[in-house]
Amino acid sequence: MLTSRSTKSLKKPSLALIFLTTVGLSTSQSATAATFTVGGFTWDEVNSVSTAEVVEGSMDFERALLSNFGQGLSGFDYSRSTGQLLGYNPNPNFSSSVPFPDAEGGTNRPLPNVDRTTIELTWGDRLLPNLSGDDFVIYEVGSQEGFSVSILRAGESNFTTNRYEFSDRFDATQGVFATGFNLDDFGLGADDLISAIQITNLFNSEAATGADRVDDPSGQGNVLYPGDAGYNSGFTLTREPFGSEYLTSNLDADIVYVVGLHDLVAQRAAQPVPEPASVLGLLAFGAFGVGSRLLRQQKQRTVDKG
Repeated sequence: MLTSRSTKSLKKPSLALIFLTTVGLSTSQSATAATFTVGGFTWDEVNSVSTAEVVEGSMDFERALLSNFGQGLSGFDYSRSTGQLLGYNPNPNFSSSVPFPDAEGGTNRPLPNVDRTTIELTWGDRLLPNLSGDDFVIYEVGSQEGFSVSILRAGESNFTTNRYEFSDRFDATQGVFATGFNLDDFGLGADDLISAIQITNLFNSEAATGADRVDDPSGQGNVLYPGDAGYNSGFTLTREPFGSEYLTSNLDADIVYVVGLHDLVAQRAAQPVPEPASVLGLLAFGAFGVGSRLLRQQKQRTVDKG
């Protein structure tokens, strides 16, 4: 492993049908890229995130890694890997990742349990819908290392509470841990849309300011920070159900890829679409206006002839 660490046609379609069909086609992005299955999740590459930036703290770019993720996947676009999106691109033919604060960081570099770091990822001008089942998957390369996630509902300015979840499975071929997230667990309703994801590092019990905790005894759930309501009655955040917490050496998650599990939606789709009755009403109003103008023109011609 390279990682250092049938279609029917209508002869005379109505104007209303044409209008509605055009609206429908303009609101969703059809799957056009390659489809892959990694870690038990199947997704279309076109639905992977397209931007990434550090929005809190800093990352250890000196310990950034090249990764085998994507090798053997015909036509895979390595530029969508998280490290490349963040600017670490020593070899365009490989995926890359940049670790969260690392215990081996050293002087003047971010440290686990001390420095809080968050990265934000988006699909540019596209949105991810909340459909049935898991809605996006995050791949973390190397050893199992923890992180928490929050999401931004389309049209809002505040991210949700952070959420931590156990890894679903390890993909030995790609060398990654896969963690799927269901937007229902963030409080979203059916067909709600999100515009961004934030991923944040975790603190364990060695943190002087206090460990991150969760609101469920299993060891996963909504994250509670010191000072939050319910923190004192919160539960230890663990690597697996009812297991042990992450070692400090496992707090430097290497996020290598983030992708939606459904087709994306155009930003304008978040705006209300006219009901069919309203569309027909608008068309009728337009037809009335055209008819009235033609009638006035006919009357004017009669007057001119007189």
